[in-house]
Amino acid sequence: MESKVLEVRQSKSRPEQGLVKVRRNSLNQDGGVVQISVGNVVVPRRSASSGEPQHDISQRSEA
Repeated sequence: MESKVLEVRQSKSRPEQGLVKVRRNSLNQDGGVVQISVGNVVVPRRSASSGEPQHDISQRSEA
C-alpha cells in the first residue's frame, strides 16, 4: 500500500478539526497498482504555538 497526502485544510464548520485528503494505492505482489482510493480523514488540529492538539478528543462523549 502506498499513501500520499494531496491536501490539508481547516474544517469550515469545526475550526478545532482539520481535513486531510489522502490517495491510497493498493499494490499486488508484483508492485502493480490494483486499486486507487481518494478520501478525507478528519483530524484534530494543533495549536500554532505549542504543537499540541487544540482539544483532547479522547474525552468526547459518544452520541
